[in-house]
Amino acid sequence: MVILACADASQAWTRRWDNINYSWVDVAIAVTDMLAAATAEGLGSCWVAAFDPVRRRLQLPPHLYPVALVTLGYPPTPLIHEDKPRKPQTELFEYRG
Repeated sequence: MVILACADASQAWTRRWDNINYSWVDVAIAVTDMLAAATAEGLGSCWVAAFDPVRRRLQLPPHLYPVALVTLGYPPTPLIHEDKPRKPQTELFEYRG
């Protein structure tokens, strides 16, 4: 399955002090949640940013801005390997307080 996630700037929040429209951020948050949910269901996924040909092919209206193509499918092997050694969190994160 392939999902094209688009932003509609006319439907999104805009920061008052610099007029930056956050529609693309809203879509990015939704896509990130979608990828996490897919993984939880055992699906493989990939965020693809090369969508200009798709935009032309689908003849999207100008007010829709593609943010991501998401591919979803069943991987040939499980995504999570319980026996795989993991780095301790102390090697991955640093706290400065």
